[in-house]
Amino acid sequence: MTSTPEDLLQHWMMVLLEDPEYLAIYERTGTPAQRDEKATVIDRLTAFRMNIKAGIFPDSNTLAFVGNCFARYLEAAHQRQHLSLDDAFGLPSRQRAGNPARRAAAEEERDRRSWEIYNHVVRNPGATQLAAAEAVQRLLDIDTPDCETMVRDYADWKQIFDPPTRDE
Repeated sequence: MTSTPEDLLQHWMMVLLEDPEYLAIYERTGTPAQRDEKATVIDRLTAFRMNIKAGIFPDSNTLAFVGNCFARYLEAAHQRQHLSLDDAFGLPSRQRAGNPARRAAAEEERDRRSWEIYNHVVRNPGATQLAAAEAVQRLLDIDTPDCETMVRDYADWKQIFDPPTRDE
């Protein structure tokens, strides 16, 4: 008789559950519905996280489910196909707000340009913000964004980052 990985997991789960101390912790994590065959994806993932957080093994059905979902995700990656984790777990995809790393890099670059404008204005007190933006464009050797956009970005940045003036 050949045992499947799920059968082996179930066997060792039952061995663990014979320990009264382990059983007491296990029973506090989730409801029986989360360990049931009819559990939803979210129920299974919630039970999985709760069990791991409590320091115990998730039930065999949940472990097998999570393992199969990750196997599906990794198999698609090996075949150079795009499969999101949402798709791998059978969840509906949600519209996301773009690439967070790309957005952070753009904000970082905008802050850098604004800082250079600020430095130019401090070093050249008579310079206008537009003249400072033009100087920064030449300094950084960039064509975009245009100077007016840089001045607007600088004005927004200055409201947040400008050091407060002190009354002496």
